[in-house]
Amino acid sequence: MSFSLLEHIFACFIALVLIVCIQIQDVDLSFAFNNINEKWFESYTPHFSGLYNLFEHEIFSPEYQNTKKIVLLGASAVDSYGCDSTWHKPDETRNPSHNVSHYCTITNHLNNILNVKGYKNYHVFNLGVNGGKLSASIYVYARILDLKPDLVIFADTNGYYALDRSGGLDLSNEQYTFIDKKLRNEPLVYKIWKNYFNHLKSKGVDRRINTNNEPIEYPQENQTAKVTLNNLIEWVLEKIKNITVYHGGPPLPPKYIPFIPNGSKSAAVLLQNDSDYGFLQGIEIIPKLQQKNAGKFLFMFMPLFRNDDDPQFIENFNKYFGEYIINHGALFSSDLLKVKLTPVTETYDGTHQTYFGNKKIAFELFEILKKMNLISKE
Repeated sequence: MSFSLLEHIFACFIALVLIVCIQIQDVDLSFAFNNINEKWFESYTPHFSGLYNLFEHEIFSPEYQNTKKIVLLGASAVDSYGCDSTWHKPDETRNPSHNVSHYCTITNHLNNILNVKGYKNYHVFNLGVNGGKLSASIYVYARILDLKPDLVIFADTNGYYALDRSGGLDLSNEQYTFIDKKLRNEPLVYKIWKNYFNHLKSKGVDRRINTNNEPIEYPQENQTAKVTLNNLIEWVLEKIKNITVYHGGPPLPPKYIPFIPNGSKSAAVLLQNDSDYGFLQGIEIIPKLQQKNAGKFLFMFMPLFRNDDDPQFIENFNKYFGEYIINHGALFSSDLLKVKLTPVTETYDGTHQTYFGNKKIAFELFEILKKMNLISKE
């Protein structure tokens, strides 16, 4: 019998004793935790938990309720959960075949930088949606609106926000209804939202909004007020596990593969997918609500290989996207487009980064936030 099997048998035996004999699930410790309920002991994740499981994301943890929140929105280059190319192309000769970890993300690197540089009052939250377009980000923002993030950064990649009709079919009728109800009491924002939704429908997005006046239903599990010994033990074990998973390095050293860059396009060509800004108008929802809640919003573009030293390419982005964003009340920066990522070691396809590429972007992003006075040590 292997040692590993003995370990599992012993663990099962201990769990059986704790549950059946001691009944830790019934040992109520609420008296010892004033103003703390079971929600404090839930298991939260620092990476995107899915459009139907957002309540599992760490931004909803009470641990961060008094923390200044920086939220990253966007697609896979922002999510940056992969440590190397095996995120998208698994290598079955390695274990695990997908070399992925929160440790490798831009978010984790940026949190470490903020902490070291003395900005300990901030925490960066990774809400980038792998494969997600603008519609998904609007829904995610609507879900976290009540948390009043201090800064929201939407970072697009090569006009990806507008593809597949801005990802209009990625959301369900219920999710569109949630956004609609959330914005109904904001007349100016609601008008933008209706224009955006109607534009989606005009492009063939067959979705409906329930116009009843029933209260908003948050798609999350009910939380109880009872705190048990079982909650406490699970919480301690989860913290121990996370120390290794999130701070112990990538599961495997980054794998380097021959570099085959994705095709890049000019900003003028990219805009053909959104020539009337019908999709981009949806982004206006976020800065207007951020301003109302005394928060800020920044629109950026992620680095693109072979365009990082092309002044005309960057100028086109400033012209076609920057002017629109700024004229509609948001902050814009094209500085990340100038970041030079080294092929193979820092980017494996010109669009997505490795562990080392994410680290470089995090340092550049920190400098941008400082330069634009978007963070302070107060």
